[in-house]
Parts: sequence; C-alpha cells; structure tokens
Amino acid sequence: MSGRDCSAKVFYKCKNKLLGIYMKIKNLIEQLNNFDEDLDIILLTEDESLVDENQLFKLLDISDINVADAERSRDEDRRPALTIGQTATSSKYVIIELTGDF
Repeated sequence: MSGRDCSAKVFYKCKNKLLGIYMKIKNLIEQLNNFDEDLDIILLTEDESLVDENQLFKLLDISDINVADAERSRDEDRRPALTIGQTATSSKYVIIELTGDF
C-alpha cells in the first residue's frame, strides 16, 4: 500500500490499489501526481443510493472545496453522518462539495 496511512476502517479497491474511504490530502495528491496535471477530473459513483434505476453510475463534479470543523458519526441506521460546527470534540476536515449538474 505504498506507505499510505491506512487508519480507515472500510476500504475499497480501485485498479488493484487499496484505497480507504477516509483519504488524507497527501494520499490524494500522491495518486493525482501519477497523471498529466492538465487532464480534467471526472468523478463517478456506483452507489445504489445515489444512482437512478436506469443508470450504472452517476457523474459528479467538484463545485467547492473548503475547510470546516465537524464531527463524523453514524445515524440510527448506521449511515455515515457529519455535524458541521466547532465543538470540544470536532476536528478540521477538507470538505469537497460535489454536484451532479455540470
């Protein structure tokens, strides 16, 4: 896994590389440095909760990138949740906002 910090609890494979769902900025930069810096980025998801019935995947685009204080958690159905705001137990996160309309 090429010296990657793998503290994430859940992982998925992408082109035979193990990637954690809690990716660090340094890991994203490391991955992107393998490509021509003038290429456009296309994001997609195959997540069934986001994809329409007649689609194999949904295309997404980055609409904004910011830093925010937040707390990660899970809701009563065990789905990932995020509470944005500074508290005694919050941490700083880079928030990448995505849109399906581009």
